[in-house]
Amino acid sequence: LGTGHGITLGNQLRRILLTDLGGQAISAVRVTGITHEFSTLPGVREDSLAFFLNLKKIIVKSKTNSKNIQFGRLKVQGPVVITAGLIELPSDLIILNPEQYITNISTSNIVEMEFKFEYGTGYRLSNQDLSKTEKNYYQLDYILMPIKKWNFRVRNVYEPVRSKTLCLNILTN
Repeated sequence: LGTGHGITLGNQLRRILLTDLGGQAISAVRVTGITHEFSTLPGVREDSLAFFLNLKKIIVKSKTNSKNIQFGRLKVQGPVVITAGLIELPSDLIILNPEQYITNISTSNIVEMEFKFEYGTGYRLSNQDLSKTEKNYYQLDYILMPIKKWNFRVRNVYEPVRSKTLCLNILTN
């Protein structure tokens, strides 16, 4: 690359990867017995707010990038530690971190949950979601971009045959 082109190219790649790539995420959850974000369930260690924050850490991938809303379910009886790997998903969704902790049930209670998965780009706040027509669903803030952190570095590369050129190193997490 010529002088100054590395930064221009790196910035454009960063903008595309952080804003234009789409992904799947849990956008809403319905839990039997929870009516609002400060409810508690008997036998469940965390309150609802901590539970919902744990759900936001689940990383979901779609095999087909379907833009349709999809639903997953979970029904377990305690005592058990609930992780993301216990969620029953549609055939084209995969949870990339099945060991992600959700909550802990210390009694023999049955917990039922239904998850709403949506496809999109960027970041959505729960109050920006226009599909609040479903009753008993708690809307979550969710990140839809598959790349969370991206950076680049431009450095000089010297070759004995050529004069000074630039090399673009791409670092992703």
